[in-house]
Amino acid sequence: MKTPYYQFDERVIEENFKKMSELLSPCKVFYSMKSNPNSKVTGVLSKLNARFEISSLEETKTLKQLNIEKERIYCGLPVMKEELIREIYQIGCGHFVFDSMRELKLLLILAPNAKKIMRICVTNLSDDAIGYGIKDEEMEHILEEYSMHIDGISFHISNHANLEPAINALDKIDQLLSRFNREMIVNIGGSYKLDCSEETYDKLKNKMIVMSGKYTLKWMCELGASIINTAGSVITTVISTYEQNGFIDVFIDSGIPTGVMRKPGKVINLEENRKSRRTYYRFFDTTSMKKLLFQSILREEIIENDRLQLTDYGAYSLCYSNNFHSQPKPQVRIVGRN
Repeated sequence: MKTPYYQFDERVIEENFKKMSELLSPCKVFYSMKSNPNSKVTGVLSKLNARFEISSLEETKTLKQLNIEKERIYCGLPVMKEELIREIYQIGCGHFVFDSMRELKLLLILAPNAKKIMRICVTNLSDDAIGYGIKDEEMEHILEEYSMHIDGISFHISNHANLEPAINALDKIDQLLSRFNREMIVNIGGSYKLDCSEETYDKLKNKMIVMSGKYTLKWMCELGASIINTAGSVITTVISTYEQNGFIDVFIDSGIPTGVMRKPGKVINLEENRKSRRTYYRFFDTTSMKKLLFQSILREEIIENDRLQLTDYGAYSLCYSNNFHSQPKPQVRIVGRN
């Protein structure tokens, strides 16, 4: 295959999905497609009976091609245009989050039969909480007038350094659920980590079990990187190298205009093993030559035309390319089963 391309190990995707499903039981896992929306990746997950969290029209169309039922699709986009709500609903999306009174009113008109989930603001509970969500003063007004139209409650914290903020958010949701006398959905968001122990998750799981004993609940979560990041590598070609200021700058045929969001686990030279001194390398994309992608200290020489493997790179990396970027979206190769 021409570079750049993703290489995913199907077995690792399956292992990660099952592991996170166990750690976050009783949640149903919704795969966050923005982490990597490629149809081959979502195809692997669809066979595992995964559900999907989408944030764009194109992602919805991908799921439509895979014949994913609307009950398995959730739109988590925080600020939605009327046209987008209408199109996503018509294609087939069974759940929508809302972050304001305005969005709830739009959903009542444009997506009348979809489940409507109120995202609450939890910035007071964690510095890593996202900035949007219903604040307390607006929430009270919504609950007074529209509680009969709310099917669930959610929150989202973008980095779980520990799970205490998530447990505190569930305490807040616990209080809100007492105002509903029917089955409700609780979405505990995403960014949960694969490398945490079962003991780390036990307190969170116990909280969910206690709440399930008090109310009739359906649990869900949105996971992206924890499922596919370690399952994917990027194969890329070195276009040129330059030595300057104590670094060797390496220009590769992959990247995104603003620089990647994650550093790869390892940089492996797929050519012959060349020993060299300890060298500081900086990696750049040839279409955004001033945007540093990442830097790494290696003991293998890297020269023009070498092919490199960037490991643990399946999420939030090349998939962030866009149509203004001169490199095409990378192809995907799935390995591991056959």
